[in-house]
Amino acid sequence: YYKTPRGYHVRSLNSNEGWNRTSALAFLNAPILAYAGEIRSAVLLVHGEKA
Repeated sequence: YYKTPRGYHVRSLNSNEGWNRTSALAFLNAPILAYAGEIRSAVLLVHGEKA
């Protein structure tokens, strides 16, 4: 879908020229996973300076 004209986006990872500016390194300094065992239902977690 993302390689079709309708779904294509310049920064889409599934497109031919996509790129990613994020990495898992941000989780090293954030204790957001400390209470992961207490989550009982699906949640959307947004973390960051401009979240």
